[in-house]
Amino acid sequence: MSLIGKIKGLLSSLSVNSDGHLTAVDLMTDTMTTIEYEHCKIHRGDSYMFEEGIQLNDATKGYLLETPDYPIHFTLEVTGSQDTHIAFYELSSGLGTTGTQVFSRNRNRNSGKISDVVLSYDYGGTGSFRQLISALWGIPAAAGGRGGGGGEFAGRHEWILKPNWQYLVHVNAWSANPNNITVSLNWYEQK
Repeated sequence: MSLIGKIKGLLSSLSVNSDGHLTAVDLMTDTMTTIEYEHCKIHRGDSYMFEEGIQLNDATKGYLLETPDYPIHFTLEVTGSQDTHIAFYELSSGLGTTGTQVFSRNRNRNSGKISDVVLSYDYGGTGSFRQLISALWGIPAAAGGRGGGGGEFAGRHEWILKPNWQYLVHVNAWSANPNNITVSLNWYEQK
């Protein structure tokens, strides 16, 4: 096929929708070509993640997220090898200071953008939070014996976090035995 023929084929597959945006039709199947919005945010460099593996024995670790002045689209996932509890809270009155800041990663490794979300642990102060999620899995230890059984909480449903608010992801390892936990926080920003 000549170059002119290829260009004509490409142009025949494009149209403009009622919003003035270009759409494309696959010429082989005659169906509209689309890309998921979340995937588009990765390509634009607006999608971020934080993930860490930790080992907790009868202990708690919290992750404090402070949103910027626009909404954040957020999901979380936690896995644990023992008796584990996860809670997700929304701030309803001031928590106070942030603690040790941890850094998220842009999921588009070619982008130089940095997230506007402030993420930290070992935060200070006290506050009043509204619980949004509470999930428990694993087998509790009976009569001081060893608990067992891992599990996972996957927040496949997206949360739209309010601008200029604080949110707390609280992970509790309720077994005195080593609990291998992976915490994965994912969000994209819509500036």
